[in-house]
Amino acid sequence: MVHWQEAFSQEHLSIAELRYGVEAGGITKVGGFENLVFKFAKGSAERILRVSHSSHRSEGQFLAELDWLTYLADQGVSVSRPLPSAEGRMLETIDSENGRFILTAFEKAEGSQVNGSHPAWGPELFRTWGYTIGLMHAKTHSYEVAPGAPQRMAVAELSIVSHHLLKPSLRDEAILRKYEEVEQEILSLPRSKESYNLCHRDLHHGNFFVHNGKITAFDFDDCAYDYFVQDIAMAVYYGTIFGMHGNPLSDINEASEIGRRFLNDFMEGYERANHLDEFWLKKLPLFIEKRRIELCLLLAEAWGPDQPKAERREWLRVNREGILEGVPCMNLFL
Repeated sequence: MVHWQEAFSQEHLSIAELRYGVEAGGITKVGGFENLVFKFAKGSAERILRVSHSSHRSEGQFLAELDWLTYLADQGVSVSRPLPSAEGRMLETIDSENGRFILTAFEKAEGSQVNGSHPAWGPELFRTWGYTIGLMHAKTHSYEVAPGAPQRMAVAELSIVSHHLLKPSLRDEAILRKYEEVEQEILSLPRSKESYNLCHRDLHHGNFFVHNGKITAFDFDDCAYDYFVQDIAMAVYYGTIFGMHGNPLSDINEASEIGRRFLNDFMEGYERANHLDEFWLKKLPLFIEKRRIELCLLLAEAWGPDQPKAERREWLRVNREGILEGVPCMNLFL
């Protein structure tokens, strides 16, 4: 069966142009991973068009995402606001052979992505990153889903094992056992509205743009009900280990030093907008470890023996051994 992304044709793109009031040829592809991402212009403003599929998420899940995201934008959180189609619909669908394509439009964030080689990468950016996530959490305390409206998934439904994200060739049983141990420990943690609610869950530096020191967050496709510390863990983990994107950090001493500095700056910004009890910060290594294990499972083939970059092969080797031997990827001394 043809993957849904490959089945999205020029004919479907022409329908999308009509739905969003764009002239022929006015929507162009810019990338995508789990979804297809396009851009188009409306007047002088650039817009983003996300194309997904009913096999990826239900229409209700997308509507729940858009409702929360609109709420955050209305509350002053710096996010890419969802936008209606030409007919005023927040979500458009196009029938396909095996389901439906699901289309949503957003404001295009100003600026560009940054990483460790960018002049903006440093303490002030990390504080802004923390403040943005802290404000997102603070405003979500008051968010209520309307009666009868769809809701986003909860963390218990998002296991990479039960969510069918692992191909049979990626099932490293020894690593999977470690994953299940960490996952069960996380799912047993207490929940309250101050520590568990809707989260972005994937706000690393690939999912925001920076312009004049301001961060604009986007790609809320993985948002769900989860522990707030999950958002902090993703920032600390990716900001430390993948700060240079293609060159992951494998040395635990270097990672520990960078991670501690990053966390201090990040939490300084976070605490300006929201307070999270110290109990949860002490659980941060648990959530970081979960992400490390997930990546070792998902990258087992791509970063295995046939990976041309030695740094990636070494990262996979060191981290797989660390997971099995109980050695963390960084020590934060919380």
